Amino acid sequence: MVISGHTHQAYNCVIDGKIVTSGASFGRVLTDIDLEISSKTGDVTMATAENVIVTRESADPVIEAFVAMYKQLAAPLANQQIGTITATLEKSAPDDSPGLSTMGAVVADAMLDATQDPILGGAELALMNPGGVRADLAYPKSGGEPVDGIVTYGEAFAVNPFGNNLVVLTLTGAQIDALLEQQFADGQQDNILQVSAGFSYAYSASAPVGSKVDPASIELNGVAIVPDQEYRVGTIGYLADGGDGFSVFKAGTDRVGGVTDMQALQDYFADHSPVSPPALDRITLVP
Repeated sequence: MVISGHTHQAYNCVIDGKIVTSGASFGRVLTDIDLEISSKTGDVTMATAENVIVTRESADPVIEAFVAMYKQLAAPLANQQIGTITATLEKSAPDDSPGLSTMGAVVADAMLDATQDPILGGAELALMNPGGVRADLAYPKSGGEPVDGIVTYGEAFAVNPFGNNLVVLTLTGAQIDALLEQQFADGQQDNILQVSAGFSYAYSASAPVGSKVDPASIELNGVAIVPDQEYRVGTIGYLADGGDGFSVFKAGTDRVGGVTDMQALQDYFADHSPVSPPALDRITLVP
């Protein structure tokens, strides 16, 4: 039996003779599993699984009290102002864009800012997975904020909640090209890496998988990358280990670890506020 998760998609099926299950996000569907295991051999002799829809509408008072206690304890840090914005930063890319979002671009810029010093790794560009950017930063005030545009620690933490440490590694221009092609593996169109300012490229959604990115369009600070030249790339540990199918990262050399993505974002707001939504012209979609 395979008990899976992470995708937030509920399923219960049999693949190659094995039960494969997953509940749904936010406790909406739970999987009820029964196993019989032989005390002599340790083998599973019987297995059943049923996905059960959670219909309880009343909140559990014990859990509510538990959550309220920790909200109160976290409030002094969560409500701390770390910066300001001039407009809402959105985690989702606009429908007519090539896949870059304003929030994703700011996160990538913060990662570059935290790693470009030679002592910190000497990054020349930074790349972030879109699934790691978890929330918008809304411009209208909320909670106890006195005016619009204030960014609190709690709001920024909702954007970067995973605590991934930054990693700077070396890739060649050819490897960067191959990495960008991995965004479209298996026909994907929603796994576009969020890129830092100064890095740009163009791709065609209609081109065949493996040839969607125009190598000649990949530029760093306005200069075309060279296939056999080495570049320092900042990212998060999850991607550096090949997460989300970006296996090219695993070939990166001369690795240098850094602060967490959340610390990078916090420092970026401290240094650059007020932060405005960046232009989304770093990635270009061509016919």
